[in-house]
Amino acid sequence: MNISSRDSAVPVFLLRNCAGHLSGSLRTIGAVAVGQLGVRVFHSSPAASSLDFIGGPAILLGLISLATDDHSMYAAVKVLHLVLTSNVMCDHLMQHICGYQIMAFLLRKKTSFLNHRIFQLILSITGTAELGFGSSVITNVGVFQHVLCNFELWMNAADNLELSLFSHLVEILQSTREGPRNAEVAHQAQLIPKLVFLFNEPGLTPSKMSTIIAILGCQLRGHFSLQDLLRIGLFVVYTLKPSSVNEKQICVDGAQDPSLPAGSQTSGKTIWLRNQLLEMLLGVISSSQLHLSSEIKEEMFLNLGSDWFLLFVQGHVHPSTVVLGLKLLLHFLSSPSLRGRFKDGLPAGSWVERSSEGMDIVMDNLKSHPATPDQSPCLLPGFRVLSDFLARHVHIPEVYLIVSTFFLQTPLTELVDGPKDSLDAMLQWLLHKHHTEEVLRAGLCTEGALLLLEMLKATMNQPSTGSGDSAWERTFPASVLQFLGLVHGTYPQDPAWRAPEFLQTLAAVTFPLGTQKGAMTESAQNPSSPEAEAEGDNTAEGLQAPAESHPTRKQLKEFMQLLLREFLLGAPNPKQWMPLEVLLEASPDNATSQQKRDFQSEILLSTMEIFHLMSGGHASMLRGSREPQPNAEAAAAPSLANISHFIQKLVEKLYSGMFSADPRHILLFITEHIMVVIENASSQKDTVINALYSSLNKVILYSLSKPHQSLSECLSLLSILDFLQEHWDIVFATYNSNASFLMCLMHCLLLLSAR
Repeated sequence: MNISSRDSAVPVFLLRNCAGHLSGSLRTIGAVAVGQLGVRVFHSSPAASSLDFIGGPAILLGLISLATDDHSMYAAVKVLHLVLTSNVMCDHLMQHICGYQIMAFLLRKKTSFLNHRIFQLILSITGTAELGFGSSVITNVGVFQHVLCNFELWMNAADNLELSLFSHLVEILQSTREGPRNAEVAHQAQLIPKLVFLFNEPGLTPSKMSTIIAILGCQLRGHFSLQDLLRIGLFVVYTLKPSSVNEKQICVDGAQDPSLPAGSQTSGKTIWLRNQLLEMLLGVISSSQLHLSSEIKEEMFLNLGSDWFLLFVQGHVHPSTVVLGLKLLLHFLSSPSLRGRFKDGLPAGSWVERSSEGMDIVMDNLKSHPATPDQSPCLLPGFRVLSDFLARHVHIPEVYLIVSTFFLQTPLTELVDGPKDSLDAMLQWLLHKHHTEEVLRAGLCTEGALLLLEMLKATMNQPSTGSGDSAWERTFPASVLQFLGLVHGTYPQDPAWRAPEFLQTLAAVTFPLGTQKGAMTESAQNPSSPEAEAEGDNTAEGLQAPAESHPTRKQLKEFMQLLLREFLLGAPNPKQWMPLEVLLEASPDNATSQQKRDFQSEILLSTMEIFHLMSGGHASMLRGSREPQPNAEAAAAPSLANISHFIQKLVEKLYSGMFSADPRHILLFITEHIMVVIENASSQKDTVINALYSSLNKVILYSLSKPHQSLSECLSLLSILDFLQEHWDIVFATYNSNASFLMCLMHCLLLLSAR
């Protein structure tokens, strides 16, 4: 077109005359008008689009950087808002040049110019300003991630803009329609890690913390992520104080000195914040809105690890934290599969490993180090550690209520609007509110019963405070035993009562605990020497003193006798006496031989009393009789085989030195049942009588052959001789025609007369 390159004319459109090769009138008028140089035409374009050719969004960011007051800042952000909403290319260019990060940096430099009008403009850019009137979906992810979620920017702004921001986040995440989509965008913007970092801000007031925790809860409900859960869990562990600090002496007050950061290890605000976070997590996990499957809950528990939950029930932790931590733990353990894995043992430190995933790449770039050999994980026996920790919190009534709810297979989320005045009222309320159908379907939780018994054991071993009968050391065990008795009366056939673990723990609670001072001498270990017996009596008396002094011990014995009675009545033959065998052989690891002997003697004497009461001293009360049984009580009498087997067990324990009782009492018990069997017409009569007389002979010979040196031993010998004289008609009856017994008896009598 022969236009000079320095021509300042605007660009032109070049139109080629497509009819120029024709001749005459066939040429168009346009060709004549265009002529040789063509025509210059103006094409209108929006200013927002024209900016793409003269610098793009960098010009707009320059306007923000040049702002000198709030008016110029508002104008610059307004222009940016108009350009971004009308030009899609500008948004792409902003992302290409990291413009949103630059914008956040510039706004941080000019935080004094920010106000509510500018904040509303930024919300309009994000797409959530028309909340309640239109769609509140986040349309501009860049502004949301780098500007709105840059909390360091808004925390330093005037007019409490951070409160407006927090309230807006709660609203857009709680939206029924757009909430899940906004939560997904917020997860991509790393909202939860940024919010967690705010808890260390010194100026963070309790009201702001509550709003932040509400945002965390809404975010987890809208878009649940295990990684976000681990980040919150990591911070909650950070709020725990060292074991040397007793949190029970710290006053928890959410409105304390705001100059102290929430994460300060010297402030009660830390405990308050921790409790709020634990309560939020419990609400999220049990939320009906989230509908977490059992597989996801199991994955959550395994990612956090059992040790994470146990950290919040340690002995030095504040009682309010213990209650919330125990609720959270037992909520997961309501699953039978998790309960079994927790009992067997889970690796410790899972929450640390999961939280540090991805950090090894950064560390490897900083410093190279040889690979550490693979080490087997440390397995943590969950219920054993939990029972040890709960023994430090037996003074908290809410702990008993939570464990009792776990025992009755009732959801912990239903522990609302219950009484708070006393433990007895709490447990009575629970009995009326628990799920009967669930207990009948799945049964009682044995692990819950074990925890209650361990807490009962720890409470009974507490030193007396001298506060009278109203002290918790006396009232709490009575309430727990009454609760167990009522549950047993409601579900007497539940397998939990016959579980070996339950019986062993029950035996450990009834066991006379204590530690013997000093090493046992050789003579003390020999039960046949008088010095050993005297020392053993003194030791046993000293060991039993704390347990005997507790008023609940009698109630505990009655409960155990009730269980023994049902075991004996429910066993048609001696082969099904497993519960009694478990009780006899159960003893703590640190128990002395004297303690084991005292405990087994107590069990055997209680069983003798049960047999005596069930038999009633009448032949018609024994099963196996051909005579008709007059009532239901007679139908519940023990069988002849059970009596014979139990008396053989008595003799076995007597000869092994594990049954320390008056031999005359044993002989009277055997002769009583011999008379009952003799008067009873049964097909088993001859077999049972032979077995009973064999046991009777062994007890007589054992009593006469013992050394008789001390005064008590001589008096015991006189008692045995007096028994032989009074009951000679039974002892030397025709049924007892064992020649070996008669020869041994004569030998013992001759030895006694030779002294």
